[in-house]
Amino acid sequence: MKVLQKKEVSFVVNVKGNPFVSEVPTFRTFRLVEKSDKKFLIKVKTINKEIPYCDCFDTDEEWYCASTDTGSNSCVLRASFKQTFLKFTMMKSIISSQTQSETKAFWAYYKNYLFERGFEFQQKEKPALALPEVKVDAT
Repeated sequence: MKVLQKKEVSFVVNVKGNPFVSEVPTFRTFRLVEKSDKKFLIKVKTINKEIPYCDCFDTDEEWYCASTDTGSNSCVLRASFKQTFLKFTMMKSIISSQTQSETKAFWAYYKNYLFERGFEFQQKEKPALALPEVKVDAT
């Protein structure tokens, strides 16, 4: 896999509802692996530090964005993720369910963020078919 561009970001995520952890240092690596006039593909690897069992897994995401038509101002964004366990842990199901719920919550928030700024998909109305006028001769 050829990497066209790479960016590393580190930040701290605040955690709510967990009595053991209030902050999670997070490191993300963004790799642009495909880019053209009509589409791009970004692969993201997320690694967390300083939380229980953080050395057991990492998370991979894939963002694929493609334009709907040539010259169009709209596009389709598909985001997917996969959790990779690096070693055995009895906490696997808890970690998986928490990661899934947090990831879904993030993408729901992001969708609302875009919609609030006017980036919602607008269905174009199809033009009405012009039916030919039919004359009926009643003779």
